[in-house]
Amino acid sequence: MAQFLIEDEEMRLNNVSLIRVGFGWELYPRQYSAGFLGSLLGGAKPEEADCDASAVLFDRDDRPAGGKLSTCCIYYGNTNLYDFTLVHNGDNLTGIGAGDDESIFIDLHRMPEEIVRIAFTFDFFKSPRKMNFGRLQEVFIRVVEDESGEELCRFEPENTGFAGKALLAAQIYRGEDGWVFRAEGRGLADAQTKEDLMKIGFEKK
Repeated sequence: MAQFLIEDEEMRLNNVSLIRVGFGWELYPRQYSAGFLGSLLGGAKPEEADCDASAVLFDRDDRPAGGKLSTCCIYYGNTNLYDFTLVHNGDNLTGIGAGDDESIFIDLHRMPEEIVRIAFTFDFFKSPRKMNFGRLQEVFIRVVEDESGEELCRFEPENTGFAGKALLAAQIYRGEDGWVFRAEGRGLADAQTKEDLMKIGFEKK
């Protein structure tokens, strides 16, 4: 049974190698006035939300791995890192529908030793200026054991009502006995581009 986490809670990923980190979101529907037109339209119209999921990798010196976006960040524009140790499943342009909207597959056992922390983010960097996290509902991040399909843990950030363009959802880091998943849910007010994610650092609280 999956463990539901709240902000700042952690879960050890013991004895797990290949995981899928799933990201999901829905946009609040556009409401229409009641009456004949409203009845024809069903009262609400689902809208598209081009949110994007990314993971930023940090080394032992707490610096972005390799010092470049192409070496430290996996996202829709850079879908493979470290010879398929991390793989992004591609860009979801709408967010419509149940289940994971975007996923990142990670082989923890093949992770290079110099990688000690991975930060998982949602962002609206390439969306219209008016789009922000205040318009989202049902935001979640979850960890699935890929071979069995078992959901290990899930976190549903509550801090999505801010007007920023990026959200730190969670991190995993190397603990004394293996990898640890940590729920975060922090708005990143200063981030406007993928390159900005490299500069923030995401230090653990």
